[in-house]
Amino acid sequence: PPYGYHNTETYPEAGWFSDLKVIDIHPTVGYKVSDQLSVGLGVSIQYGIIELTTPAAVPSGAPYPFEHFYVDGTLEGSGLGYGYNVGMLYKMTEDMNLGISYRGAVTIAIEGDVVQNLYLPYAPGLGQADPTKAHLFKGGVVEAKPEGKADFPLPMDFGAGVAYQATPELQVAFDVTWTNWADVDVVTIETDGTGPTGEPAEDSEMVLKYEDTIKFSFGFDMLVKEEKNFHIVGGYYFDPTPIPDGSLRPSITDVNDKQNISIGFSHAIGSGLIFEGYYEKVFTDKREIESIDIDDNGSIDNLAGEYKFQVDTFGFTLGYNF
Repeated sequence: PPYGYHNTETYPEAGWFSDLKVIDIHPTVGYKVSDQLSVGLGVSIQYGIIELTTPAAVPSGAPYPFEHFYVDGTLEGSGLGYGYNVGMLYKMTEDMNLGISYRGAVTIAIEGDVVQNLYLPYAPGLGQADPTKAHLFKGGVVEAKPEGKADFPLPMDFGAGVAYQATPELQVAFDVTWTNWADVDVVTIETDGTGPTGEPAEDSEMVLKYEDTIKFSFGFDMLVKEEKNFHIVGGYYFDPTPIPDGSLRPSITDVNDKQNISIGFSHAIGSGLIFEGYYEKVFTDKREIESIDIDDNGSIDNLAGEYKFQVDTFGFTLGYNF
């Protein structure tokens, strides 16, 4: 909160928060054109549920140190979006397959409420000096809940990959995916109702200005013991972050270019019983950023700091083929 506030209410533990769930209903159809060529088509019906909290410091018109009041707004809503994808698999040779895929962009139209909390400073002396503004210095929180709606874009991507049967025991694969993140530019949250100040709630913008990315992936599948159907699989990918310094916030975990290393195995135990396991590590380098007004409107659009991300996961499964 701003310096000198002395608010009588506790500030939220998490100033930034994001939670996006997408349920994708995706009927598909495939057709074998020839012994070498197969094609596929899918239609996507996506239902999105979002909760997004963003803090802001809004001008108050009061003297120092109260030039700005602290506000947080949470968009809670849901909506539908529609899209499609197409793909092709071509058998180039007996040992090599080529795959190409395209996924169209989807816009999920979110509708719901914007819960706005205005945190007022506790400074009764200023209230006595100007009775018309006394209500602004009584401390506490004023809440409003205007209706809100926003169009959240999910970008298109295009990928191509090759799988090669190098030996009877070893298959390797490589693919490249381009994602049109630059379409995720500015998201406008439109409001309808009264804000916490008693005035009509103002629309707000999420300035993102994401950048296109190209992801590179490599993987292999090696048969070690044919009689036990024992396979070792592994892979690596490099996935750049689309988020520039000017819109990086702690509520989004994609803080830097990601690298992934994974290894696993599959082993037949007896008749029909299969035991599998894997280990995966996702990590980034440290990223240091300063406060940036990415759209030059006088408001900081990111949160300065040092960011680093690492995830280690492993698991085992036991299955049975009837």
